[in-house]
Amino acid sequence: MAQTFLYGSLIQSGSIPTSALGGGVVSASAQITAQFPVGVVSSSTQLPAGTVSSSAQLPAGLISGATQFNTLTGTSASFASTANNLVGGAVNYIPLWTSTTAQSSSTVYQLSNNIGINNLVPSASLHVSGGLMLQQVYERANITGSAPPATFNLDIASGSIFYRSASTSANWTLNFRGDVSTTLNNIMYNGQVLTATVMTIQGATPYSASAIQIDGAAIIPRWQGGTSSSTANGLEVSTYTIVKIASASYNLLASVTRYI
Repeated sequence: MAQTFLYGSLIQSGSIPTSALGGGVVSASAQITAQFPVGVVSSSTQLPAGTVSSSAQLPAGLISGATQFNTLTGTSASFASTANNLVGGAVNYIPLWTSTTAQSSSTVYQLSNNIGINNLVPSASLHVSGGLMLQQVYERANITGSAPPATFNLDIASGSIFYRSASTSANWTLNFRGDVSTTLNNIMYNGQVLTATVMTIQGATPYSASAIQIDGAAIIPRWQGGTSSSTANGLEVSTYTIVKIASASYNLLASVTRYI
């Protein structure tokens, strides 16, 4: 019986030997005609046994090269986006699907490792320009089982709450910075405000931060109520609000609360 068939590396006409049927892959010339328009498939090695069972699986023009089909599964090995199949997006914007088949730009923008919402120059992991509503906030407390050292470097990159759980035995210098390799000046921009809290345990003799610095430069805080005295035998919570006025220029507002 003369039929069109896949054999070797060509689509051709002639008799179909049993060995050419690929274990029941192609059983009639009508299948080849419906599934593989002329020029679509260039080699029988593109279609391993059992890969194709219905003409509906391979619309005309779907297959143009052997690299499109995985030889084990028969599925697409890769999909390259082009101007013809992806439209409506913008560089660095997280896409917004406006329908099941179309997309546009959302208000979420990614710059390096930072995400901005209504902001094209995010300066933090998440930078929101606009209102923010949260159901609950869980803050990280940096807990250390020792008293403050002679110079207590408070690294804002590690969080904003620091708890030293052993009784203090001497005054210390408190230095605010970004981290060991980053200044606070490089983290904050002009007009930005941040608040940090330091909790210490006081023994029979109270001690405190007798000197305060930002990036190693001394700064004198304005204490709420005009006092910064410590109280013996209790938990002392000192809160510091840093307002950046200009480069390396700050106002520091401080308060202390004692829990006996």
